[in-house]
Amino acid sequence: MISGSIEENLLDFISSFKAFLLGVVEGATEFLPISSTGHLIFFGDMVGFNEGYSEVFDISIQTGALLAVLLYYRRDFVGIVTLRDRKLLKCLFLAFFPIGIFGLLFGGYILDNFFDSVFVGTSFIIGALLMFHVEFLHRQENKKINNMRNVTTTIAVKIGLMQTLALMPGFSRSGAAIIGGMYFGLNRSTATNFSFLLAVPVILSATFYSIYLKFDEVKIENLYFFFIGFCASLLSAYLVIRFLISYLKTHSLLVFALYRIIAGIVIIFFGHSV
Repeated sequence: MISGSIEENLLDFISSFKAFLLGVVEGATEFLPISSTGHLIFFGDMVGFNEGYSEVFDISIQTGALLAVLLYYRRDFVGIVTLRDRKLLKCLFLAFFPIGIFGLLFGGYILDNFFDSVFVGTSFIIGALLMFHVEFLHRQENKKINNMRNVTTTIAVKIGLMQTLALMPGFSRSGAAIIGGMYFGLNRSTATNFSFLLAVPVILSATFYSIYLKFDEVKIENLYFFFIGFCASLLSAYLVIRFLISYLKTHSLLVFALYRIIAGIVIIFFGHSV
C-alpha cells in the first residue's frame, strides 16, 4: 500500500516535471526566432512525453504564451480593444489574414506530409539564410520605420504573406514575421514588436481550433498538469519577450541564424521523424 502510494507520487512528480519543462520550452521558443514546433517535438521525445492528453496539453502552454504577450503589451491592446488605435488593429488583421487562410486551406496537408526530419532541418537552414540576407540589407539602409504606428497597410500585408512561411515545420512564426518586417522597411526592434503583437491572433485562432478538435479529451484529473505547463509557459514567454526586445536593440539576428544552421544540420543527419 505504501509502496503503491510512493510509486504514484513519483509518477505524478515526473509528469509534473515534463509539463514544466515543455511549458518553459514553448514559452521561450514561441518568441525566439528558432521554431517552437521543432523544439517541442524534440524535447517531448527526449523526456518521453507521450501521455494521452499531450495534444490537449499544447493548448494550455500556448495559452500561457498568449497571456504573456497580452500582459507585456497591455497598453497597446487596451488601445486596440477600445478602438483608439484602429490603424494598428487594421494592420494586425491584414498581417494575420494570409496565415489564417493558408492555414485553413493547407494546414492538414502540411501536417500529413512535411514533418520528416529532412524537410524540418531544411526549413531551419533556409530561415537562417534569410536572416543573414536581411541583416546584410539592413546595414545598407539608413531610413527605417521605428514605430509600429507608422506601419502601412501595404507593409502589413507583405509581412503577413512572409509569415505564411511559418506554416512550414521548422521555420518559426516569429522569425518569419521579424524577417518580413525588416525586409519591408521596419527596423529590427519595431519588426520584433510587431511580430509579438501579431502572435496574439495567430495563437488565439490556433488555440480555439485545437479546443474545437480536442475538447472531448480534456479531463479533470489532468488539469493540474495543464496548470503547471500554463504557468511555466507564461513566465518563460514573458522573460523571453523582455530579453529579445532589449537584445535586438543593439544586436543582430546572426546568433539565431547560426543556431538554426547547427540545429538544421543535426536534425537532417541525426533526426528521425520529428
